[in-house]
Amino acid sequence: MKLLPLTKVFNILCYNVASVIIMSQLACCGNNCELLAFKEYLQFQNLNQAIVVYGGKERKSYEMAKDPLSQCFLKFFNINNLNANTDLYKLFRGNSYRMGIFLKHTTGDVAKEKLLFKASENFSFNNSISWFVIMENECNKEVNFLENIQNAFGNLNILLNADFTVVYETKKCFFDLYDIYKICYKCNDDNLLVEYKGNWSMENGLMAEQRFKIPFVLRRNNFRNSTVNVAAAILNYSPSLNMTMSEYLNDNKHYLQNDFMQRKTYQLMAITQDVYNYSFQLHIKDGWGIFNNGTWTGVIGLMTNKDVEFSLSPLRYMIDRLHVVSYTPVVHVELVRFLLRHPKRTSIRNIFFEPLAVNVWWCVLALIIITGILLGIHIHTEYQLYWKLKMLQPHERVATFYQRGPEHKLDFVVLTILETAFMQGPAPEQFHANSTRLLLTSVSVFAILLMQFYGGYIVGTLLSETPRTITTLEALYNSTMEIGMEDVSYNYDIFNLSQNQVAQKIFKTRICKNGKRNIVTLEDGLQRIAKGGFALHVSLNRAYQLLTDMLTQSQFCELQEITFNNPFVTAIGTSKTTPYLKYLKTAVLKFRESGVMRYNELVWKLPKIDCAALAKDDVEVDLEHFAPVCVFLAFAIMISIWIFMLELIYKRMKYLLHIDYEEIRGTIRSYLRK
Repeated sequence: MKLLPLTKVFNILCYNVASVIIMSQLACCGNNCELLAFKEYLQFQNLNQAIVVYGGKERKSYEMAKDPLSQCFLKFFNINNLNANTDLYKLFRGNSYRMGIFLKHTTGDVAKEKLLFKASENFSFNNSISWFVIMENECNKEVNFLENIQNAFGNLNILLNADFTVVYETKKCFFDLYDIYKICYKCNDDNLLVEYKGNWSMENGLMAEQRFKIPFVLRRNNFRNSTVNVAAAILNYSPSLNMTMSEYLNDNKHYLQNDFMQRKTYQLMAITQDVYNYSFQLHIKDGWGIFNNGTWTGVIGLMTNKDVEFSLSPLRYMIDRLHVVSYTPVVHVELVRFLLRHPKRTSIRNIFFEPLAVNVWWCVLALIIITGILLGIHIHTEYQLYWKLKMLQPHERVATFYQRGPEHKLDFVVLTILETAFMQGPAPEQFHANSTRLLLTSVSVFAILLMQFYGGYIVGTLLSETPRTITTLEALYNSTMEIGMEDVSYNYDIFNLSQNQVAQKIFKTRICKNGKRNIVTLEDGLQRIAKGGFALHVSLNRAYQLLTDMLTQSQFCELQEITFNNPFVTAIGTSKTTPYLKYLKTAVLKFRESGVMRYNELVWKLPKIDCAALAKDDVEVDLEHFAPVCVFLAFAIMISIWIFMLELIYKRMKYLLHIDYEEIRGTIRSYLRK
């Protein structure tokens, strides 16, 4: 191994010592310490992208000392290039949702002050951008940190969710970090809340306070009784309800059909006032909002204009709202479906004829006719073979024969076969032939079996639920029922945007066929449902609240729902710039986890009727099904009356004719005698 000359070794040692001295001097008050602190800050915040904002000749010094940030995606921005057309959103957002910004604040630097004001106007002081601002301070100089921070940043819109860290170098390469934010940036209060966050040094690195290792939502959860502007869409409130708006929104016992989901969600979100110690400044609108002539109306219009922070009325997830509204997790699911009273079967085959099919009934009728004919033949034969012989015996009297012998006329045959069919049966001594008795016995057995099937089916039908046929959209379209919808905006969207061909046919050919006749208010539509023969596309939550007072329990169990679209999933909508979004998201998830949301659902949920138990306890045959029996009896009575009248006329005419005939014969005899 070849040894280096002593002079060369000495030169190398001198060079290294000089480098160490220079680097130590640079690390004391130079840019390297600042970037090292910024690097550890980015690691603490789990950030990989950063922007270094510089001015003048600062870039060269930062580029010379940028090795500590070599693992980050680093971008430099010259503050002198800032102008009115600079898009801060694109600049600060980059390719990541969150980004760190390094800025060295110097008192009197107009360009950097301009950047801060522009960021304030664009509400860029939020949790998506982590600001690391180093305040100018000479080493070992006594300063009032809090007063300087207040003077420098008190007039900026530093939001409640801001991630803004102010750094002071109290001594060489030793930095104190302060976290600043405002509870209410719109309350004309410039007072910043300043919290000591920790410190950084070359020896120990970043030493953050323990509470800053948890999310800001859990740290800044006291809004100090501030007031927040919110909005709600109220459509059905009227002073005639004899309650104030506050009483109306907080009431969950009366008028539940009015503004159902708005009041339900309002009462859920009102709990956040106690959770975060703030209050609502409520703004009422008569609609959720539509996009018209380039602007939004209603509640969404208030949020886009930054007049309110969020809506207490739930909003549907819609594509055209995503670029102007941010959403919380789901707070309410609205069921919008067709609702109708399922009709009973109205054909002549009612409950008395249903046990047997049509061909079976014809077979029964044919058997009755055939057995009637056979019985007539048997009676005639038995009369010829037995009773006439009986009459020839000398000791038999005619009176005894008529007392014991059967009739052999047609009406006797018909009545006898009917008695047998209905299991009443004639007197056994009237028939002596074994063949006749066998015929009557077989008819009786057949009648017993038939009645067992018939009675068993009727009892089983009354105890079981009647099958329903109008359960699909196609069946509803093919039925004779009238079809309508409630006159609300989302119903038009449902049918116009639906890809279901049957739904489009129903809307065009059934709902709109009579102009506006089938596009009705909630009350009118439910009245028509209660009468029957009408299907209404309506919000079920609101409809059931009214139908409980319009229908009996048995009628309520006749209600049938038909759906063709997914339920409305709704959430709280917030302004894009609001600092309360994560607070509301956290509150909703906590409500869901703790059961508060479930309790709110149960408070507003209509108790279900046990229709299965009701069907067993309330078995009846209505007049509609009993009508054919009444018609049959009335028809039989009318026929008997007409026959009675014809018989009366016949007997009367026969009596008169018999009298006239005797008089004529008597007159003729008298004349002949003379």
